[in-house]
Amino acid sequence: MLEFLKLAKNPRIGPRNAWKIKRDLLAKGNSVELSPTAYYDCLSLRPNGGDWIVFEQIFRYLCYGALEPLAPIRTVIDAGANIGLASVFFSKRLGTPTIVALEPEDNNFNQAVRNTRHLPNVEMVKAALWPQHEAVNIRNLETSGSLGFQVGPSTEGVVGTRTVKVLTIPEILERRGWDSLDVLKIDIEGAEKELFGDPLHGRWINRVRVIVIELHDWLRPGCSSAFFRAMADLDNIAFSLSGENIIILNKDAPPSQ
Repeated sequence: MLEFLKLAKNPRIGPRNAWKIKRDLLAKGNSVELSPTAYYDCLSLRPNGGDWIVFEQIFRYLCYGALEPLAPIRTVIDAGANIGLASVFFSKRLGTPTIVALEPEDNNFNQAVRNTRHLPNVEMVKAALWPQHEAVNIRNLETSGSLGFQVGPSTEGVVGTRTVKVLTIPEILERRGWDSLDVLKIDIEGAEKELFGDPLHGRWINRVRVIVIELHDWLRPGCSSAFFRAMADLDNIAFSLSGENIIILNKDAPPSQ
């Protein structure tokens, strides 16, 4: 009962959604369709555990709430979009930016399309973010469910992997006609090691105003080292933490026009 009351009093959840979550999602293991709040118009959560974890991080504990004072934001890349909840948050709370959201896993992507279908400013793309075009495979960590999908260089003959499409940041910027990017959100389960370890990251890193990233050294050692070495290339930055996320503000990067 105490947990229900905490959920019900949360303005991002409310009594109706708290009841759906406790009774249907968590107790009965059913999918739920959440009612609108000021943070989302409609959301669908699957009974797989992972969807609820992501919902809690974004809407209960506001892991991206530190970005709200930066609104209005005009351009966002959401890399590792999972089921689209971060894109929904950005769309509702950052001034309706144009968002390119990448998710390489089929089921998560389909759920993300469902959760963002009413948002014309969100483009969902079934692809992984990667530093260059090459054969890249996706695999799932057995203990992580819908949250455990990792991408990496293709390895022939490895059981349980398949090739996925990749996009690079310069490619997205060029295709959209963006000279700069306001927010780059990265939650890509260890692939940040390759992204920031790429010697050509200088082609785009100075064009990004805010980087929001969750590092995964426990999955792929060396992620933090690659990231902070890349950040050393920026002359004028501010550093902060929000939950599991590191936020880097590049004060020299121009805002999107």
